[in-house]
Amino acid sequence: MQAATQTARTNPLRLIIILLLVFSSGFANLATEVIGPRMFSSFFGSSTLVWAVMISVTLVGLSVGYYISGQFGLARAKRLLPLVLVGNALYLLVISWAVWQIPAQVGNLGVGAVVVVAMLAFFVPSALFGMTSPTAITLLSENRSQRQMSQIAGTIYALGTIGSVAGALVAAFYLIPFIGLSLSLRIFALVLIIFAFYFSLSARSTAAEASVSAKPEPGIVTRERKTQIILLFVFFSGFINLATEIIAPRMFASMFGPTTILWAIMISVTLIGLSIGYFIGGQIPVRIARLMLPTILIINGALLLAASWLTWELPTMLSPMDVNTLILMAIITFFVPSLLFGMDSQLAIALLAEGKTGGQIAQIVGSVFALSTIGAVIGAIAAALFFIPIVGFSTSLKIFAVVMAIFALYFAPNRLRLVAGLALIIAIIVPQPDWTWQGDNLTLLTQREGYYQTIRVYTDNSTFMRFHLGPTYESEMDINTKEPRFGYARNMVEFVGDATGKNILVIGGAGHSMARALEARGATITEVEIDPVVVEVSDEFFGKLQGDVVVQDGRAYVEQAEIGIFDYVLIDAFDGPASVPAQLTTLEFFQAVARVLKPDGRMIMNFIGSTSGPKSNSFFAIAASVSGAFDDARYFGGGNILLIGSQTPMSDLDLPEMPTTGRPLTDDLNPIEIYLEEARSGFYLRR
Repeated sequence: MQAATQTARTNPLRLIIILLLVFSSGFANLATEVIGPRMFSSFFGSSTLVWAVMISVTLVGLSVGYYISGQFGLARAKRLLPLVLVGNALYLLVISWAVWQIPAQVGNLGVGAVVVVAMLAFFVPSALFGMTSPTAITLLSENRSQRQMSQIAGTIYALGTIGSVAGALVAAFYLIPFIGLSLSLRIFALVLIIFAFYFSLSARSTAAEASVSAKPEPGIVTRERKTQIILLFVFFSGFINLATEIIAPRMFASMFGPTTILWAIMISVTLIGLSIGYFIGGQIPVRIARLMLPTILIINGALLLAASWLTWELPTMLSPMDVNTLILMAIITFFVPSLLFGMDSQLAIALLAEGKTGGQIAQIVGSVFALSTIGAVIGAIAAALFFIPIVGFSTSLKIFAVVMAIFALYFAPNRLRLVAGLALIIAIIVPQPDWTWQGDNLTLLTQREGYYQTIRVYTDNSTFMRFHLGPTYESEMDINTKEPRFGYARNMVEFVGDATGKNILVIGGAGHSMARALEARGATITEVEIDPVVVEVSDEFFGKLQGDVVVQDGRAYVEQAEIGIFDYVLIDAFDGPASVPAQLTTLEFFQAVARVLKPDGRMIMNFIGSTSGPKSNSFFAIAASVSGAFDDARYFGGGNILLIGSQTPMSDLDLPEMPTTGRPLTDDLNPIEIYLEEARSGFYLRR
C-alpha cells in the first residue's frame, strides 16, 4: 500500500498523463458541445431552443458523471477509468456516423424530438467526460490531507476548464470549418483510446495495492441545516454563473452582433476566470474560507450591478467598437465575476470537507460539482427563455446580486453581518440603467429584446421606417408606398417579375419588407422568421401580412416542406453584420431549396461579400455550393450580391454565371463563418 502511494506521489510521468487527460477531456467535452448543434442544424435549424437543449443535455450528463465518479474508491477508479475512456471513444465513433442517418423529417416532431436526439447522441459522452475530473482527483489524492485534497480539486477543475476554453476556440475556428464534424469526433475517440491504453497498463501494474485501498464512507451529506444551506448555495451559484454567462454575450450582441468572435471571446474570458477561481479557491484553508465566502459574494454582487451599467457606457468611451474593444469590455465587466464564481464551489467544498477523510472528500467534490452543474443547466434555460426576453439584462443581474447578498448575510460572521446587510439593501434599491439607443435625428418607436439581438424601429416621421437588429439595420420601408427602400431588396422583387398567382417562400422576416411588396403584386407568400419577437414587432409597426408567417429556422422549414410547391424562394437572413447563418450556406441546404421549388422555379439569395480579391473566399465557396445544387446559377451585383439558381436555363437573365472554382460548403465541413470573419476583420487565420 505504501509503495503504491509513494509511486503515485513521485512518478512525474503518471502525474503528467493524469493532468493531460483532464485537459484533453475538458477540451473534447466542450468541443463536442459546440459541434453537436451544428450537426443538428440540417433538420432542427440553429434556434435558441436547439442550443438550450444541447447545453442542458451536456450539463446534465456532466453532473451525473461528476456524482457517479465521486463515489469511486481508489481501486474502482483505477479499474474503471480505462473502460470509461474506451466506452466514450466507441460512442463518439457511433455518433460520427449515426447523426447523418437521421431523416430530415424528424424536424417535424418538435421540441420532443430535439430532446430525444440530443439525449441519444450526447448525454452518454457528457456523463463519461464528467467522470474524468473526480476520478483524476481520486487517483491523485490517496492518503492526502484535507488541505492537499482541496488544492488537488481546485487544480484539476482549473485545468479541465482551461481545456474547455481551448476546446471551444479550436472547435469554432479550426475543427468545424477545416476538419469537419465527423472527423473531429473520430479524432477525439482516438485520443481517448490512447489514454485508455495507458491507464489499463497502469491499472494492471498496481491492482494488488489498489484493491486494499479504503472504501469511502457513505452519507457525506448530513441533515444539518448549515450543510443544506451550503448545498443550496452551490446550486444557486451554478445557476447564476451560467445564466450570467449567457446574458453577457446577449448584452454585447446589441453592439457587436452575435458573431463567432463574440461568443468565442466571451466563453474564453468566463472560463479562464472560472479556472483561476477554481485554482485559487482550492488553496484556501477552511478557517479562511468561512470569512472569504461572504466577502466574495458581496464583491461579486457589486460587480454584477456595475456590469449592468458599464456594458452600456463602455462602448462610447472605448469606441470604435472593434474586436479589441470587445475583448477589453469582456475583461472589464465579466472576468472578475467569473473568477469569483469559480471560487464559490471550492470554498463550499472546504466547508463541507472539514474533518472528513480522503475518500469522503472525493465524494464531496463529485457531489458539489454535480449539484452546481444541475444549477447551471437550469440557469442556462432560465436565462434563454425567461430572464433575457421577459425580465431584461440589467434587472436579471440585479436579481442575481440580491440573491448573493442574501447568502452573504447568512454565511457572514458577526463582524461582517452589518456589511452584508447593507450590501443587501443597496442591491435592492440601486437603480437600473434605462438604456436606449440614440438614432441620428430619428424617432425611436420601440426597443425590445428579441431572442437573439436587440430590436429597434426608427422613423423620420415622413419618409421611411427602419428595422434594426443589434448593430445593423435589416430593412427599410417607404411609409407612403409600403415598398422596400434598400436597393438589394428592390432588385430581388424585380427579379421575380410578374408575381401574380406565384407561390413564394421568403426566409427572413424583419419588417416584412419584401413579402409585403410581393403580396401587393399578387403573390401568395409564406414567410419564415426564426425570432417570434421580430414577427411581433414587424406586425405592430410595419403591418401584418396576408399570408402565413412561420416562426421557425429557415433551414428546418425547407427540409420539412413539400416537394415542388414554390415558384420562388427568396432568402434574406442574417445573424450578425454581413453574417449568414451557416446552415443556410451549404450544398445540402441549396439541394433542399431546389427540391421545394417547381421545375422552373428560382432561388434568389442576398449575400454580402466580395466577388474578387482577398475577401472573396466566402463568395467563391457559397457560389460553388449553389452551382452544385442548381443546373443554372448566376449572380448579380457586388457588396449585396444576389445569388440566383434554377434547374432550368435562365436565358432571360443577362448575368454572369457563378464561378465553380471554390470548394462547396457541406453540413459536415463548412468554414463560412471563418471566411466571413476574415472579410470583416481583415485578420486571416489560414496562411
